Amino acid sequence: MDGAFCRVGDTIGCIYKGYAVVARDRYWQIVEGKVTKVSRHKDRIRVYTGDILPLDDEDIQTNTELMRRGIILTSEFFVMDDELRAKVERFVRWLNERPENEKKADLFAEQEDEAD
Repeated sequence: MDGAFCRVGDTIGCIYKGYAVVARDRYWQIVEGKVTKVSRHKDRIRVYTGDILPLDDEDIQTNTELMRRGIILTSEFFVMDDELRAKVERFVRWLNERPENEKKADLFAEQEDEAD
């Protein structure tokens, strides 16, 4: 579609914290979907995939630009090209390999910083 950032066939990705029911543990994963349709609705361009709800093209563009600049976003969708895929896979692997006590220490440090 003219003026759209996403194209049919692009892969849309998101870093998401899931839950493994069997292990009763939370873990980070990459959720992906192929763009099947791009269409204009009123003042927005919507992006459709088979599995993910319709997404806003402008949001995807902003998120993709931030990710390319090195700002890693979670729970936000972006276009997953080869360069970003390598970065995201490395980041998710790092998140999942960190010891649980280190993750908790980071959480407490963030809360202390907010209180200052």
